[in-house]
Amino acid sequence: MSTLKNYLIILVTAYACSSCVKCEQCFYIVNINGAESESSLGEYCGDEIKALEKKEYTDPAGEARVECR
Repeated sequence: MSTLKNYLIILVTAYACSSCVKCEQCFYIVNINGAESESSLGEYCGDEIKALEKKEYTDPAGEARVECR
């Protein structure tokens, strides 16, 4: 019985670790005449990261993008 219990604990732990969602800090970056200005947007996870980085941004100060790392 103890062996079965240990086996189940190992399986649950392995499943929990493999289903973790990747989260990253994201930054809004504006290129103003060759100098980059960076503002923190906070932490985003999973598909939100791809959506933020893929979106096109228009900023009156210059070329803008979002970068997550």
